[in-house]
Amino acid sequence: MAPRIEAKACPTQGHRRHHARDTPGMTSRGLRARGLFLSPKARYHAPCARPAGRRAGPDGDERHTTDDEGIIMASDSDYERQAQAMLERIEQAIETHAPEIEFETEDEILTLEFPDDSRIIVNKQRPLKQIWLAARAGGFHYDYDTATGRWVRAGGHELLADLETFASRQLQKPVRLR
Repeated sequence: MAPRIEAKACPTQGHRRHHARDTPGMTSRGLRARGLFLSPKARYHAPCARPAGRRAGPDGDERHTTDDEGIIMASDSDYERQAQAMLERIEQAIETHAPEIEFETEDEILTLEFPDDSRIIVNKQRPLKQIWLAARAGGFHYDYDTATGRWVRAGGHELLADLETFASRQLQKPVRLR
């Protein structure tokens, strides 16, 4: 019978991992005696049992899926409709609240140009059902959460709130888009 590997909080990675070294009989010497050999890295982190890919939503409906953080994802048609609506909402907000920011839309890519020639790029990523945002602060990926009706990234950060923050930094004055 194979020894059981316990899941413990990982002190170095900040997530739950299976630590072979913390489980009796799972030292490299004990595994070697059972005919198993571990690389130096694997001695500390046995494979983590995380589900791969996306799964059917909580209602069992495969048209709605959840990601690893439990965000209920949109179907293909919902994604298209919501992504296009968000890009149009950003354009309208820029026209209304930040006329000094120039913008251009081409092939589902919205480019915001600032007076100092810096840019923020917002674009649809159809295969992943995401909207991506690239700014001086970095690149960010947002999923549409059908439960809340918001575009969010890891940690619950919302697309429009992030865009306001990044645009304010690049314009060097407050920008309101909501």
